Amino acid sequence: MLRAGQTFLLPKDQRLKEHLWIVVTDTDPHDGTSVCVSVTTWRAGCDETVILEPGDHPFVAHRSVVYYQDTKKLSAALVEQLLDLNKRKGNLTFTSGFHANCTHKTLDRIKAGLLASTHIPKDIKRYCKELW
Repeated sequence: MLRAGQTFLLPKDQRLKEHLWIVVTDTDPHDGTSVCVSVTTWRAGCDETVILEPGDHPFVAHRSVVYYQDTKKLSAALVEQLLDLNKRKGNLTFTSGFHANCTHKTLDRIKAGLLASTHIPKDIKRYCKELW
């Protein structure tokens, strides 16, 4: 079961570059999913709804943004299996695993940004509004 504020590293796509993922909702007992957002390096022209600086989270080493375009409802069981599999294999390709939790202040900024961003799928935004 995932809890809001937990963070982990997993690739976002087939390019296998790991990104920090932040859990923004506890696992839904009905479908076993949690809403998660990814963090990526800040670049000119990107969505700046929430900018993270070093100090906002131990993994953030340079100016980054919450990449709301990639917000997903992820299966908590699958996330935990992937993290456990990589840990057990001693996988050298991935350093995946749980990282330090977000502070309440950072998590609150990310949640507010999720509700403000125009890049969130409507069903996820509606789901989060009902929870919060």
